[in-house]
Amino acid sequence: MSKAGLAWLHEITEAAREDYTTFDILKAYYQDRADTDACAQRARYHSAAIDTRTLKKKQKFKELLDNYVIFITENDVLKGDQAAYIIERTIVGTKVPFNDGSHIIYVNGAYIGTDTPLEKLIHDFSCKSSKEMLCQPMAEVTRQFKETEEGRTLMCKEIEEYGNAREKQGRQKGRQEGRQEGRQEGILDTIISLVRDGLLPVSEAVKRTSLSAEEIQRLAAQNS
Repeated sequence: MSKAGLAWLHEITEAAREDYTTFDILKAYYQDRADTDACAQRARYHSAAIDTRTLKKKQKFKELLDNYVIFITENDVLKGDQAAYIIERTIVGTKVPFNDGSHIIYVNGAYIGTDTPLEKLIHDFSCKSSKEMLCQPMAEVTRQFKETEEGRTLMCKEIEEYGNAREKQGRQKGRQEGRQEGRQEGILDTIISLVRDGLLPVSEAVKRTSLSAEEIQRLAAQNS
């Protein structure tokens, strides 16, 4: 990231310290486009999965770090017209925080507003062009990877490396027959995701696969 980008990140982080929602959303996120997939039970599942993976053998429960499950949804799934919803466990009756370190946050991708750092970030998530973005570092990265030939080439290289990683994973698990299939599926899945999110033109996707433009558009629509 450039010096300007680091300065912006510092600025938004410092501002967010006064805004609990923004500060926590900067830590991690989980993007979900389908409203039905962003249900409360799924948030509970991911929270438990994080703890299961981070707690080591013989480690004490009190050593568990705080975990954050963050859904960035395309629509206002909780219907409260808030930029973000923070879910914390409390003791029924006293409303005292339970303080178990579990945090669930829903970010409303449909929220309209540009007053706070969080609202500007939400605005930029839905922008198709870097020129529409309000956060300059994000606009800079978007322009580089989406709107320049060099960026698209680099992105395709990342896709290739992702496919190779999938192949290696299959080999380590002894899936002799699935090595090539895993690599190809990994590359294809990533390409379709990039097309669906508007980060890779269909014409570029056609060059990287054996599929037609119509087939790519159909797959992208199915996974939206």
